[in-house]
Amino acid sequence: MELLLIALGLSADAFAVSLSCGASEKKLPVKFALNASLAFGFFQSAMPVLGYFFGNLWAKYVFAFGHWISFAMLVLVGGKMIFEAIKNENLNHDKSFSNIKNVLFLALATSIDAFAVGVSFSFDSKPILISALLIGIITFFVSFAGFFIGRKFGDLFGEKAEILGGTALIAVGVKIVVSRYVG
Repeated sequence: MELLLIALGLSADAFAVSLSCGASEKKLPVKFALNASLAFGFFQSAMPVLGYFFGNLWAKYVFAFGHWISFAMLVLVGGKMIFEAIKNENLNHDKSFSNIKNVLFLALATSIDAFAVGVSFSFDSKPILISALLIGIITFFVSFAGFFIGRKFGDLFGEKAEILGGTALIAVGVKIVVSRYVG
């Protein structure tokens, strides 16, 4: 049960990002949502493994700067989404924001905290491969659902969805930094 809660907690940022990406898309091919969800699941499962095996070497750097790296990546992408939405609104044409390169960048940004979880697993002697697999599978399904829930949200809010999506990414970045110092 504890591992399930950890997996759901780790997948929350990926869910928020997939909601934002889904909301910003005019068309959301299932193949794209599958590939992007696989990327989120892969990074969320790979980072605990890296943390488990290399945590003692890198932990001090990840703990010191990881939240700022995630914050910068999410603000950069969120800001770009907002900028593109405003620019496209002024030019009156559509441009898709979500592509696999951006999704890989976001998947990495939202998975950095999973590295710290892997480090903690190494101290508790938890079975890392089973844990990482469960984290990845849950993140895949949560992200996949997020893309389509976000797409419905995008239909509801129309042109403003990309601005809301970019704002949500920035908010996730702020939450990561705030939770590092408050929680």
